[in-house]
Amino acid sequence: TQLRANSSNAERQVVNGVCERDGIRQIARILKRSEVEEMWAFLPQQCQWHEIGREEKSEATRSVVRVDMDYLAGLMAANADIHLFHFHPARYFECAARADCPRRARAGRAVPDKRWITDLVYSMPSPSDVLFMMKVTSRFHRSHHPHGAIVHKVVTPYGVVDYGLTAEGLARYDSERNGRSQGIYIPMVMASALDDDSVEKVVKENPRSISAAVPRLARSLNTKFLRVEHTPHPAMTP
Repeated sequence: TQLRANSSNAERQVVNGVCERDGIRQIARILKRSEVEEMWAFLPQQCQWHEIGREEKSEATRSVVRVDMDYLAGLMAANADIHLFHFHPARYFECAARADCPRRARAGRAVPDKRWITDLVYSMPSPSDVLFMMKVTSRFHRSHHPHGAIVHKVVTPYGVVDYGLTAEGLARYDSERNGRSQGIYIPMVMASALDDDSVEKVVKENPRSISAAVPRLARSLNTKFLRVEHTPHPAMTP
């Protein structure tokens, strides 16, 4: 009944009886101590979590996790409602786990702490996360359209971000995925929105606290092709 980051390729974790809210709480605890990322496919009808991450590795500036696509394809074929979760380990954040980094802007300071930039970028799905989401979403909808629903979420120390393609975004990706561009336009737009200058602009508009800047950054990533929504951790919700 407990999720964990499993770096062994010799076994697969399947957890029963943990519904989404409690699963997110568990992931929020895991990311505080885990050196590697993990990914799960959550089946909401069964309250069941399937580990789909493989070859998890921890590097100096990023964590690498591959996805068992054959196993995921089997789950998608058998389930019309599926949620994919992963997390970003706390150790990559500058402020989330360090007491010397202020969570709120200091009085009289015109520019918030520069370390907020790193935390804000890691609190969002990365461009590679978005590219993976697009590939999986397209594959899922080719099998289940119009009856299926697939959701992608990333859990960080600052909450949960739900991200996905709009109908127009899915149509654009499907029209480009087999072409020369291989559908990378939307992730490129995302990368531009997460460069230091763009994120610093968002920070300056929300100088009072980093927790206020996170949902603002999520809203700034919404386009006609991409939908991004931030919510606090369940434990923080009244």
